[in-house]
Amino acid sequence: MRKFRSTFHSLLFVAALAITSFHSNVPVRAQVSLPPEAQTMTSTLAATGNLPLIVTFRVAGYRVEAMTESEQSEQAQRNAIAQAQSNLLSRMAPFGVTNVKTFPYVPQMAFTVSSVEALQALYADPSVIAIQEDMATPPALTDSVPLVRADDVQSLFYTGQSMTVAILDTGVDKTHPDLSGKVVSEACYSTTNAAQGSASLCLGGAASSTAVNSGLNCAATTSSCDHGTHVAGIVAGVAPSATLMAIQVFSRITDNPPTNTPCATNGRTSPCTLTFVSDQIAALNRVFALRASFNIASVNMSLGGGSNQGICDTDSRKATVDLLRGVGIATVASAGNSSFTNAMGAPACISTVVSVGATTKSNQVAGYSNLSVMTTLLAPGSNINSTVLFDSYGSKDGTSMAAPHVAGAFAALKQARPNATVQDISSALASTGLLVTDTRTGGLWSKRRMDAYLALCALISCDADDFRYLFPPQTLTGNISSSNDRDHYFIFTTAGARITLQMKRTSGALDPYLELFDPSGVRVALNNNGGGDKDALINDYTAQKTGRYQVIARNADGLTMGAYQLIASQQAIAVSPVPSITSLTPSAATGSQTASDFWVLLRGVNFTPQSQALWNGQLRTSLFESSTRLWMRVRGSDLGTPWPRNVNVQVRNPYPGGGSNFRTFNITFPILGESELVQPAAGSVVPIGVKTTFVISWTHPTDSWRTMQNMDLRLRDQDNNVAAQIRVVERPGTASVYRLLNGADGLQPDEGLPGENKDLTITDTVTLHLADSQFFGSGRTATMTPTVTFGPNAAGVYNIEFRVDGPDGEVQDDDVLGQITIAPPACPLPVTGVTMSGPETGIVQTDYTFTAALAPSNATLPITYTWSPEPKSGQGTASAVYNFANAGEHIVFLGAENCGSFAADLRTVKIRTTDAPDLAISKHAPAIALAGEPITYTLTITNRGATTASSLNVFDMLPPGATWVSGGALAGNVVQWQISSLEGYGATAQTTFVVNANATITNTSYSVSASGGWSATGGPPVVTRIVDAKASVTSVNAAALSAPDLSVNLPEGSVADASEIALDLLSGPSYSLPSDAQYAGRAFRLDAYQSNARVSDFKLGEPFTIALSYSDADVAGKNENLLTLYRWASGQWTTSGIACTPNPAGNSVTCSIEAPLGEFALATRQTKAHLPVVIR
Repeated sequence: MRKFRSTFHSLLFVAALAITSFHSNVPVRAQVSLPPEAQTMTSTLAATGNLPLIVTFRVAGYRVEAMTESEQSEQAQRNAIAQAQSNLLSRMAPFGVTNVKTFPYVPQMAFTVSSVEALQALYADPSVIAIQEDMATPPALTDSVPLVRADDVQSLFYTGQSMTVAILDTGVDKTHPDLSGKVVSEACYSTTNAAQGSASLCLGGAASSTAVNSGLNCAATTSSCDHGTHVAGIVAGVAPSATLMAIQVFSRITDNPPTNTPCATNGRTSPCTLTFVSDQIAALNRVFALRASFNIASVNMSLGGGSNQGICDTDSRKATVDLLRGVGIATVASAGNSSFTNAMGAPACISTVVSVGATTKSNQVAGYSNLSVMTTLLAPGSNINSTVLFDSYGSKDGTSMAAPHVAGAFAALKQARPNATVQDISSALASTGLLVTDTRTGGLWSKRRMDAYLALCALISCDADDFRYLFPPQTLTGNISSSNDRDHYFIFTTAGARITLQMKRTSGALDPYLELFDPSGVRVALNNNGGGDKDALINDYTAQKTGRYQVIARNADGLTMGAYQLIASQQAIAVSPVPSITSLTPSAATGSQTASDFWVLLRGVNFTPQSQALWNGQLRTSLFESSTRLWMRVRGSDLGTPWPRNVNVQVRNPYPGGGSNFRTFNITFPILGESELVQPAAGSVVPIGVKTTFVISWTHPTDSWRTMQNMDLRLRDQDNNVAAQIRVVERPGTASVYRLLNGADGLQPDEGLPGENKDLTITDTVTLHLADSQFFGSGRTATMTPTVTFGPNAAGVYNIEFRVDGPDGEVQDDDVLGQITIAPPACPLPVTGVTMSGPETGIVQTDYTFTAALAPSNATLPITYTWSPEPKSGQGTASAVYNFANAGEHIVFLGAENCGSFAADLRTVKIRTTDAPDLAISKHAPAIALAGEPITYTLTITNRGATTASSLNVFDMLPPGATWVSGGALAGNVVQWQISSLEGYGATAQTTFVVNANATITNTSYSVSASGGWSATGGPPVVTRIVDAKASVTSVNAAALSAPDLSVNLPEGSVADASEIALDLLSGPSYSLPSDAQYAGRAFRLDAYQSNARVSDFKLGEPFTIALSYSDADVAGKNENLLTLYRWASGQWTTSGIACTPNPAGNSVTCSIEAPLGEFALATRQTKAHLPVVIR
């Protein structure tokens, strides 16, 4: 349905979800008087309680013509609009706006407000240009989908993706634009019986057909031949991503008065269409036969007749209905249109059928609808606009229109909860929604009218932590409160932007699992244990589309529950890789006894928020900026004697990352003397637009200050750029002059005398006021006092550097005197320092509070506080609570930022389990290996107590089937090590040994003991599976596996996270093949591993190919042209998602696979002849 679909597409973006209180920190604007033109809006608000609006807002640099100038300019405009929309939504968040619609190409958006205060806030918002009421015009389409809130379900991307609905009806016009591509299977079952005036509508008049086009609609000249197409359009409206199985079950009936008038008896004009029960049973059997080929959620039967006040389980259709129900397929049937108030037609009256009555748009039981105590639920059935023949649309009434609403809902809800049974979904639908009482004469019953959204919430536990927007960088907390709970989040982003999502368990037994869906509802990334331990991580995903992405946070196993943190950022997270430093800025400083603290920028790779910066092995405060930039604070005392010397700078990541390479920071000898910043004090704030005088003194170690040729003051920013360089040039016999050098290269100098009425200027950056500047010397000391005013381009944080050169070309160029912040007028008090307070030691599973104290204490708001690692609570505030789950030395980092200025601090906390030694031992080995390949076992011994353990003995029993190669001391079948001592508070020691094997090995026995009787034994067995082939594949690299008679090619981009694919050759299929399949000698298994753990039902993001060869003996007596691969899934063999091309001449077959990995078997598929069903 084209019109129907366009409605759904607009509603899909609406989401009908309130943007709730997680933006409560945004201040509410003061109330303003509304202009006269707003009076109509306030009247609407008073009358209805809500007001839909269209808001136009300012976007800096927006130009309409830029949308067509180039692809880059268009994207820049769209990005700016998206950001402005996000900003306005953030400011309006306290008012709970709903029904948000964002427009990508114009600076407008639409949403609904529910209070005068919200309207006032919009009129007071300086970015808003115009506000207009979003008026409703007379509808040309049905409103049944929003009435049953299927659009709300679709907004969560539960659209029936990968699900199929079977439609038993008059056939489907699959060429209709709104149904094109949706029909994936067709069949026809129809009856020819001259005595009854019945003629088959199948191709060629056959009694049955499964050929292409067999499910097409019957000829339009026959009454109701558009019925099935209308029903199909309703299903597609409720579940737009579901596919359809079109089964034509009607026959053409011609009345033969006066004795044989079935059309007239049923209120139809002859000829008409009617359906025989036998054809329906045949069709239901066809659905059951295809249960492994498609994920069939439901069967729709908008047909039936009769009057049954109770159940009719003697009906011949029940047996097949029950077969379908047993494999998770619901049969949905219309209640009938005879106006019965206490009866239904068949098959609706079957107890295992989901029966559906009809309501009007005003939520009344429709006058024509049957209803009984057995009716499952109600759905809209009156004036339903949907697809009809000839690419058109039409309106129909009846319970026939109500049933497909429910059948489509089954597809959407089954997608949301794949393990839900028919009873689960039926109960969710029947127990939620509006309760409608039959007020017709004789009406007896009240039933629920379908509400797809409430039914969804009954299945997946919609709760307070659902349906929130994420604005990276941001951290939200949530809770998986039941085994079926799924929490939904949304991120609005643009194509090319990066998304990183971490789901960290904070309590309970939760095994976190993350899924990311693009704006079209396609799942583009998923992760189970990529974040360390059981935490989930979708790392550095690049958005391919602009729009609203959905995140689903849930449990991985369908069982566990607990609390978690969801952390969204636009920075890649290196999960404890090995860091590397490429450069330091600055990389040297002159030795000084009077230096102040300053920051050094470390450039490199694989930095993480948990990275530690080390100065000659000593921890220093650091501030994480990105994976390639890390700041380290050097103390002024670090530049003290001895001089000269080199300092090793290193970055250390948590295990298993380890330490980086060393970079040398040079502390040079002050050969030309010592310099000192006298004024302003290091760490000061210098405001833009206000005169500031710098006082720098320099003292030669032995000679007169007049040996100096040049003295330079430089201000160097975080990116190694020099914003201003002020030089004093000593000219013997004449007055010294000031020069303002335009940049670090010293080109284009402008100069003048101290005290001269002249300004030297770098536009918008700095002005040197010569009239207020002095230079003087006495003995060995010279002093420069340049007075400057900084412009708007100078805002930022700067290291103050000093340079001096002597008469013989000597240069002292590395003096770092401290740091200043140049503050814009809007930020008069930038952050210059932060000090963290908190405990130094503690016990596991105990809350500890850490608090930040700023300098200045009244720094300009807002302040961004960033705690690392993520705290239990308090992220973004000045006080954070940590609860450490494991013993060890934990480093708490804190960064505080405002208006481009930053400061940081760190604190080391030692956590223990007990006061006495508390040993633990764990073991790691690769999950898969090739036969004969070296396999390294790593044992990690931890002392979690406070007291040092001594005289440790480590034992590991060699696994059966393994051959020892190296490591430790082998005594019999036991490998041993001795460790003299192991400190407490989580200190660790590691031992390793290497083995090889030709078959899968399991290591189960390993232990450690220490003096005093302290000991620990290993936990779960460590299994290394020996496979026939393996290969690593990443998001940017392809991979291939090969084995005798078999090769697998995996394309680049087929995985989001680095994965290892394993191949096992099998002697035969592990399960019996279907009766119509003949085994052809090749069986194998493919598995995926991520983070050294197998991922079940892993599906690659791109199709991959498998090429097999076989012998003549393998296919003896078989038709090689029918060779295909079968895949074992959900307890049965299937060929879904597999397309094979046999090459009998080459004894080979090539298959393209778009299905999950698993066990495969090569076989021929026999064809079956379908015989007509004879009714007796």
